[in-house]
Amino acid sequence: MKTLIIGLTGPIASGKNEVAKILEKLRARIIDVDEIGHKVIEPDQPAWEKLVKHFGIKILTTNGRVNRVKLSEIVFSNPDELRMLNHITHPEIFKTVKTEINRNKLKNLVINAALLKQIGLDKLCDKIIAVIAPKSKRIARLRKKNLNFEQIKAIMDAQPKDFEFKKIADFVINNSGNIKKLNLIVPKIFDLL
Repeated sequence: MKTLIIGLTGPIASGKNEVAKILEKLRARIIDVDEIGHKVIEPDQPAWEKLVKHFGIKILTTNGRVNRVKLSEIVFSNPDELRMLNHITHPEIFKTVKTEINRNKLKNLVINAALLKQIGLDKLCDKIIAVIAPKSKRIARLRKKNLNFEQIKAIMDAQPKDFEFKKIADFVINNSGNIKKLNLIVPKIFDLL
């Protein structure tokens, strides 16, 4: 039995993680790229040293870990710094995802990544699902996470536009409804993969 590798992508607060939870219930193994992104910047990882060399110790907490909030403030207000962060972390993320794929042979795998194409992970996928949602819904979801409008705008401006996600997708889920609707749509798409 061949491993099916599904790319799951879409902008922030579109509902990717909810779709991932449903796919997990359908016995797919989720590779969470956000989680991997956090791990590759731990103090014992190669990306940590490169980040500190470029951004300076101002991005570190008192215990030497990367302060992700501080780093986010820097990179989402400066496109050049965001490119540098991606240049440092994306190769490490790609390598880690590839290792996870090799470790999980014979399982259906879902690579959950907003920046699926930008990291190059789309090349590893058999099929890609993009989850999109109206901007107003996404803003409302992010406001519940205590982000202010400036932070939300900076993050959204830094991400690809909806059409870019749709362009690489085999299936597009318009998540303008609720969880109940997602629970009906996702299994149907999974059956088509």
